[in-house]
Amino acid sequence: KPIVGNIGDESPAEIAGFVPEMVILSVNDQITPSWSDVSKELFSSIGTTGSLKFIVEMVGSNDKVELYVPVEKWLRDEVEPYPVYDLGLTPKYIFQQLNLGAIMEGSAADKAGLLTGDVVTKINGWNVDSVQIFIDQIESNYDQAVTLDIVRRGVDMKIEVVPDTFTRDEVPYGQIGVQLAPQGTYPESMIYSIRHDFMSALIRSLSETRDYISFIFKSVKKLLTGELSSKSLSGPIGIAKAAGDSGRAGLDNFIRFTAILSIMLGVMNLLPIPVLDGGHLIFYMIEIVKGSPVSEEMQVIGLKIGVVILFGFMMVATFNDLTRALM
Repeated sequence: KPIVGNIGDESPAEIAGFVPEMVILSVNDQITPSWSDVSKELFSSIGTTGSLKFIVEMVGSNDKVELYVPVEKWLRDEVEPYPVYDLGLTPKYIFQQLNLGAIMEGSAADKAGLLTGDVVTKINGWNVDSVQIFIDQIESNYDQAVTLDIVRRGVDMKIEVVPDTFTRDEVPYGQIGVQLAPQGTYPESMIYSIRHDFMSALIRSLSETRDYISFIFKSVKKLLTGELSSKSLSGPIGIAKAAGDSGRAGLDNFIRFTAILSIMLGVMNLLPIPVLDGGHLIFYMIEIVKGSPVSEEMQVIGLKIGVVILFGFMMVATFNDLTRALM
């Protein structure tokens, strides 16, 4: 269940009125029985200007409350957005320890000597008893040395790291270039299981496929209207990285990623761009309307335009992948 845990100080969620132990019932009028549903709806809202609508209730209470988070071009220019955490929300779970995941080459963490698998116990003297404490300290200490108490293979160590400075909405913040891998367990009150027979599983899969198709079309529309930045495009390098990450997260995550990728490629292939199947469908529709085939000359011109469009998309996507890798 999407029960709220810690909330970032002065975060959009705190300003909107979120408090720990709230249950998120819906986002933008879409029912959210799990955190994955919350995340999916928030991803659909990237680039939005206006407000995000939440319906919540306190644990053990039937009183429902509407909360609104005002946004403007929300996360439009973020290269790797994390909507739930960017709002300042953290799922409730029993925190055990903060492990460091992948370290970006050339990042502040890499230069300081941090390694994958290090366990962070303190930051600037503060006990790391939540992910948010670590994030807040790193982001607020841009260009200032931060002292980390870590445990590496059973040995206690202190390491100083100077976060790199980045800007978000013209506000500077620190970043050290490391993936966080918190270790913990969810309370039993948050865990529930759903069993499907063949027909209900088929219906659920068709429903999710429809939702992903809708999400892809919305994303394409946002790209064309400028609500979504071209920085969000990824090419083969980004797809390979995402495939590797999903594989390391488990077989079920990898299968889900493969299914989503297949849906995405299928939908993109139906876009009305010459060279793609969608472009050929447009030619067939024109032929039906005018009663004769499109001239070969026009088809060749259309194909050339299609090649230029696809090549442009590939160039932008590959440039984004290389930029992320270098960062």
